[in-house]
Amino acid sequence: AALGLDPSGLLGQAYLVPFRDSRTGTYRCQLIVGYRGYITLAMKDGIVEDIQGHCVYAQDKFHLQYGVNPYLEHVPNYSAPREDKDIIGAYAVAWLKNGKVHFHFVPRKRIDQIRARSRAKDSGPWVTDFPEMCIKTAIRAIMKTLHIPVDTATGKAVAFEESSEFHDQPVYAAQLQEELPSLPELEVEPQGQEGAKRLKEKLRAKEEAEPAKGGASEGSLF
Repeated sequence: AALGLDPSGLLGQAYLVPFRDSRTGTYRCQLIVGYRGYITLAMKDGIVEDIQGHCVYAQDKFHLQYGVNPYLEHVPNYSAPREDKDIIGAYAVAWLKNGKVHFHFVPRKRIDQIRARSRAKDSGPWVTDFPEMCIKTAIRAIMKTLHIPVDTATGKAVAFEESSEFHDQPVYAAQLQEELPSLPELEVEPQGQEGAKRLKEKLRAKEEAEPAKGGASEGSLF
């Protein structure tokens, strides 16, 4: 709800995946943003004119070149096998408001490394919708190259997944909605509900102290 995405998984915008916390022996629910969710947020934020992502399979014609003359060509071969094991990577292409085009390719080895670090690697969309997760990985990677402000919905989604997907402590929706824009205050990762309470107390103390500093405006990470 904090991101305005449908978490049912039916639209591919986001998924709610349960995982077992080995330290407490309890189950928790983790939000995973899908690639369609990232596209929806980026379009709503007005960051891009359009954005697309595709998987590249072993028998596809694919040419990639970076440098001063970047070039990408992909011709799918639909007559060849297109199983999960045949995916060699995924890429995303973003058409910006200024007319420029950016693309980013993530090889299969890197995708597997990212999956291995995730707490949801053995459940949810990594198992049921692997090609979509490959595309999502490429789209999230290109988002990081576009210098997206953290106070946008897209920036919040990237920060949310970066801070929660590979950590032991859950990230709560209230923290995502109210506290992520104030990233300088998140130097110490909140430890559950008590951590969130202490963080809010620090933010309140900062707000009360600001008038005494001549009304200085709040700092921004970007």
